[in-house]
Amino acid sequence: MAQYDNYCDIGNIQEKIKQYFIENSFLMKEQIFDIDLPESKMRKLKHLNEYTIGSDDYIRLSTKISRLKQFKKEEMYLGKVDKSEKTAICLHFTAGNFGGADSTTCNTKPNRAIEKHNAVNYWVYRDGTIVEYMEPEYWAHHSHGGDTYNPKIIAIEIVNYGWLELKNDGYLHSCSGIYCSKDEQCKGKDLAYIDLANNDYDKLGRYPHSEYRGYRYYAAFTTLQTQSVAKLLKTLCKEYDIPYRFLPYDIRFDHFEWNEPMRQLVTDWSSFMNDNKEKAGIFSHVNTRYRNEDTNAVVKWDISPAFDWEYLENYNGFTTSFPLENNTNKLYQMTPIQWLNAAERGDQKGYFPIGSNLTAHTIVHIASPSTQSTPVRAMPNGSVTDLEIVQGKTKVTTGITNKIIIKMSSYNESE
Repeated sequence: MAQYDNYCDIGNIQEKIKQYFIENSFLMKEQIFDIDLPESKMRKLKHLNEYTIGSDDYIRLSTKISRLKQFKKEEMYLGKVDKSEKTAICLHFTAGNFGGADSTTCNTKPNRAIEKHNAVNYWVYRDGTIVEYMEPEYWAHHSHGGDTYNPKIIAIEIVNYGWLELKNDGYLHSCSGIYCSKDEQCKGKDLAYIDLANNDYDKLGRYPHSEYRGYRYYAAFTTLQTQSVAKLLKTLCKEYDIPYRFLPYDIRFDHFEWNEPMRQLVTDWSSFMNDNKEKAGIFSHVNTRYRNEDTNAVVKWDISPAFDWEYLENYNGFTTSFPLENNTNKLYQMTPIQWLNAAERGDQKGYFPIGSNLTAHTIVHIASPSTQSTPVRAMPNGSVTDLEIVQGKTKVTTGITNKIIIKMSSYNESE
């Protein structure tokens, strides 16, 4: 029988999150960004002095600070920079349950909080709730970038236990104790754990190893988390003019040494992205630190290959992956049949694979929704088998100006 730690059981998450925010009512229901999330899941921690003195929220937060000897939000950060100085985003995981999110703002020991200033800008909980603890212009220590590079980074913490170790009792243990049994029914996305030897996130089979930094098993993330992370990343990249891109997969989990490699990681990806963009992109904590300098022990695993990187890479801001992006026509609200009807033009109008005249119709005609160049994306992964680009004229035989044929498959041909 499968056994979960009650913090990782998906069925319990929603109620626990709800109760957590009831108990911490100073986390206001406030829209942070105009992204597709319910307002109840966009929360912001305010300074104590941002509340009306004597209001219920002022009293609750001031009482909690006094009772638990917690520190104020203004003591979290070390400084503030202009938004133009932000060049990258760093992803972390908490290595603990959702209650650990509070440790950055309330429960961290004062000497660590005040003297070391360990904090991040955002937390993404297991139910997809996003909490903004510091506005992105503020910075604190969160990576191994120090005072030199941390000011340039926006930091996001994802609630997740991290690495898991299989012990003699047959259970997978996290750093906090028993996490779950190793039953197959516990394995997979939205369940309890991921096995890197058979990685449910790695649909493309890109990760060639069965472990990462000494561990084979990792706690699974929830789909709600991944979706919220993608939406938050897309919004931050747009707001702070940071390219929405990730390190090439063959170096995505590498450690970048101090100082020149670290500078490139945070500010300049031209050496491994073959472009001249002035800012970097999105990386994770493992890129800034690997081992403890004194003991040589491995100390960082976030974010490992046990994460849905493919979802983030392919995320375009819509809930349905249609070939053309078009906010004004709200294509993301259409059904596939509605979209096909809108995409087909003129005499060729009809539904794939049968046209309106009931003859074979094996091509979908994709018309750009504007006079500007609009990117066309394939819905699933595949390989290009034929490509024909005609500049300045239309082919008489087929009426097609540009043609791309992609071979797609729902199974692994190597099996």
